[in-house]
Amino acid sequence: MRHWIFIIIGSWFLLQPMVSTGQSKWTPNGFRVGIDAYNAGLAFFDPTQQIELSSDIFWKRWHLVTDLGFYNNTEVSETVDFDYQNEGVFVRVGGEINILYKDFRDESLFFGIKYARTAFNEEVSATIEDPLFGNSEVTFDNQLAASWFEMNFGIKFRAWKQLLMGYTVRYMFGASVNGTQGFDVYRVPAYGDPNRSNFGFSYYIYYQLPFKKRTSPKKEK
Repeated sequence: MRHWIFIIIGSWFLLQPMVSTGQSKWTPNGFRVGIDAYNAGLAFFDPTQQIELSSDIFWKRWHLVTDLGFYNNTEVSETVDFDYQNEGVFVRVGGEINILYKDFRDESLFFGIKYARTAFNEEVSATIEDPLFGNSEVTFDNQLAASWFEMNFGIKFRAWKQLLMGYTVRYMFGASVNGTQGFDVYRVPAYGDPNRSNFGFSYYIYYQLPFKKRTSPKKEK
């Protein structure tokens, strides 16, 4: 997890020379970094833990968004001796367009498309009871990678000064899984059932670092 924090902070310092020169229209208007509070909160009530960071660099109405996260799901059956564990990391990269840019510069109503990838390990263990040879434990393991596409829709609004909030609704489709399979894939991190399209939801809390200072019009004497 700390590697993702270093990447986001490092990106900010790498882009600083563009700000200091004040040179061109390609200088970003702002940079945001945030956390998915919705899925982080679900970890207290659900066996699935999904911790996700998001960064957003924007030029006027165009936004470049990167999501990085960690996923862990552990399920233990109460009726049979059966355990399931899924652990992995995922990344989403894509673009968003602010539909209301002319009226709201920092806040947005947006539509976007992303490409996502994950590397994960799925493991199933069970105890087989045999009255003749005794009980034995068997384990099946999947070392996998997967990719998919997303269409995103949502809003981002200013809550207080540089603090913004907003939600994203995802339509996820086109999942492709490859790797060493010991059993049929049950769940893909941040996607769900790989055999169908899925919907997802995130509620983010952002902190925005401005790149360009707003200039107010000069008062006429």
